[in-house]
Amino acid sequence: ILEENLIFLDGTTIYDLLEEQAKIIVSHFPIESYEDFWIKFLFHTSNMVERAIRKEQFERKKISSIIDQSPELYRFLKSSFSSIENRFAIDIKDSEISYLMELINICMKSTVK
Repeated sequence: ILEENLIFLDGTTIYDLLEEQAKIIVSHFPIESYEDFWIKFLFHTSNMVERAIRKEQFERKKISSIIDQSPELYRFLKSSFSSIENRFAIDIKDSEISYLMELINICMKSTVK
C-alpha cells in the first residue's frame, strides 16, 4: 500500500529510514501504542517526504502557536529529521513538522498530555 502512494521514493528504503525515526521518537516520548503510532507515522511521514521532494508541502497558518505549545518536541523533530533532509536534499517546512507534532501529541499517553 505504501509503494502505491509514492512516486519518487522507494518504499523499502523509506520504510527502513522512517522505522528508525519512529523508534527514536518512541524512545524519547511516551507513546501509548507503538503499532497505532507506527502506522500513522509511516504514512504521514512518507508522504511528507514525497511532498518535500515534489516541492508541494502543506501550508498552514498559526504554526507558531503549535510550536510554542511543545518547543522541545519541535526542536527534537527538526534535529532528528535533518538526516532525512540531507539524504533526499530536501527541506521539511515547519508546517509539515507541526502536523507531525500533532500526530505525536495525539499518540502520547494521556497522563502526559
